[in-house]
Amino acid sequence: MPVSTDHGYSIKKAGKDFKWRGEKAPKLPLIQAPDGSLFEPLVKYFGESFRYRRVQISSMLVEAYILKDWFTYLNDNNIDWKRVRDQTIVDWRSHLNEADRKSIQDGDRIEIDSKNRINRKIDVVFTFYFLCGPDDYGIMDCLLVDLIGPITLQRRNLGSRWISQNGTFHIDDGAKNVRWALAEQSKQKVTQEPTPDQAAVAKVLSYLRTPRQTDETDAQSRGRPTDPLTSERNWLVGICAVKGGFRALEIEAASVISAGIALNNSNIQIPDARSMPDFEAPGTRVRHPLDLLAYSKMGQTALLREIELRARQGYSNIWMPVDGKGGKRRDVPLANDVFLDLLTIGIWLVRKAILVGHATKLGSDPLSNSIFLPFGVAPMEGLSRKTIGNILKSAFHGAGVLGSGHRLRAYWASETCARLWDEAFALNGFKWDQTVENAVLHDLARAMGHVKVSTTVRSYLDRELIRSLGLKDKRSLSLLRKAANTIAENQNSLSKVDFERIMIVIKRLADSDLEFGAVLDVLLSDPDFKKP
Repeated sequence: MPVSTDHGYSIKKAGKDFKWRGEKAPKLPLIQAPDGSLFEPLVKYFGESFRYRRVQISSMLVEAYILKDWFTYLNDNNIDWKRVRDQTIVDWRSHLNEADRKSIQDGDRIEIDSKNRINRKIDVVFTFYFLCGPDDYGIMDCLLVDLIGPITLQRRNLGSRWISQNGTFHIDDGAKNVRWALAEQSKQKVTQEPTPDQAAVAKVLSYLRTPRQTDETDAQSRGRPTDPLTSERNWLVGICAVKGGFRALEIEAASVISAGIALNNSNIQIPDARSMPDFEAPGTRVRHPLDLLAYSKMGQTALLREIELRARQGYSNIWMPVDGKGGKRRDVPLANDVFLDLLTIGIWLVRKAILVGHATKLGSDPLSNSIFLPFGVAPMEGLSRKTIGNILKSAFHGAGVLGSGHRLRAYWASETCARLWDEAFALNGFKWDQTVENAVLHDLARAMGHVKVSTTVRSYLDRELIRSLGLKDKRSLSLLRKAANTIAENQNSLSKVDFERIMIVIKRLADSDLEFGAVLDVLLSDPDFKKP
């Protein structure tokens, strides 16, 4: 059954057996066109977003509603979605603002699009077209997003220039994240290189997983490897940084041993591959139980079934131990699908291929237990942290995004902080006090591998609150915190009418209504109206 239907467009979730490029993708959003057929551009967009792990499937449903509204608007106005220009998006933004104003006039105070929510919708549409091009998701055979339009992109720092060659973006020194050129500007001063946004991270992961095609020139390939297995390994390196916050040295230390410990700590027993009827003996050099499972499809199926069963019981993460800075160990909460990628791609596909490729050349030295191994040399040592850093740095450069692998860890920390804040704020009855902030700070420090709450950890929370609330600076954050706590402390004494009055007062003051402010000052200072 459709989740939502509007003007002939409908959203439904894919069934549990739905696959995208051979990989199960249950609950993937599927949008039907007005004629009842699947709308292929968005099916491919969300499918490729799943493939490259741009966002979790649960987050795609929100984007699906936004894109459905966008395509509904285009359909209602007889606009071809492939012929969109800057003015089209400007007109849609005006349409949303008008709907917002009408909602206020009509007294409907339930579904009002704030400025930030409208900007979020614009970002989702821009990201869709930004990733549609032939160099990324391949949904369109032409480039709509470029420096000269028809959808004009802009980087956040104007200190240096963009170069566009053959539909490929190259960034000169100092360039920042891309954005729509006509997006509303933030007045917040950026004092350091910004964390990559969702669209930038998606481009980096897309670059890492896309091997060079045989007919591509050096300029078109942007340095990508030709071997698909190398691309799969490099993409998984990026996923560990994006989804687990792994530092380069932690990716270097990730091993079949630590993956086995993670399963054991989750009360998941690794099947004995040698007891399976389809087991193909790899030789005496391969000994770890997870390595042995690479030679038994039945054994792999048995382990994946155990992980799926645990997930059905409500466990969404598998905590994997990694050795971090200073040799200190931390447990990283990896989402189930990320841990499955480590098993199925990292160990059973790429690592196995490397071990098999060198089977006849192995001496008596012990094999490396690292999940990430180099190609072309005997697997006695894993990828070095320097090589890992170079892989990610090359991906940023090739994808046209400023930064390095460490900025992916910053992205992960920001996303983790946002999730922790949402959970803690709700559990605290939506009361904004020091208790909820302390809980977020403690959990974030633990996830990042910090012994105590540092200035860095605090800065992630402050930036997340400033960003999500659309504030200008920390002073605005402090004032809003006091206002929110005042409302929370008195909410049981306030009626629905009181809350509506508060919202009207805020709107009037925000509109710089000087006369209203003066009347309010007189009223608040009148001794007859003071609280006894």
